[in-house]
Amino acid sequence: MDKRVRNPFGHLLVCPSKLNHLERCQELARCAGLLLAQTGPNQKTYTWLGDNILKALNNDQSLDETLGIRPPRGSRQTYANWKQQTQRNNLILRFANECGSDGKAEAVFHGKQPCPENLVGLYSQLKAFGRLPNSPGSVSRLRNLKSDTR
Repeated sequence: MDKRVRNPFGHLLVCPSKLNHLERCQELARCAGLLLAQTGPNQKTYTWLGDNILKALNNDQSLDETLGIRPPRGSRQTYANWKQQTQRNNLILRFANECGSDGKAEAVFHGKQPCPENLVGLYSQLKAFGRLPNSPGSVSRLRNLKSDTR
């Protein structure tokens, strides 16, 4: 590696994105070694991640394939979709809590009641996610679903 990218102790002085392809791969292998050297309660995760990074580098495979994080063909179950759905669900429950009940929140969602003034910002955030809950009891079902997964 070019000496200008590291200090005398071997630590990177630049963002890894500034490295060339080979240097990034070498840095990734170094990080995998650090993960494999970790101990503690998350050691199995560190070992799994370190082993799979090295496997991907050594076998010229893609990381998402090696780590098994690529969704099945045709599936929309990506981490990004899950995260967005979780954020939406949390906003819905927060809105219902701020309204005072699930029924009051559903009345706002169905257009039967106007949105309380203090919740207009939160309501706008919810609308930005797309469709609002529209079936009877949807907020309560969501609340039960969230409590089952804790």
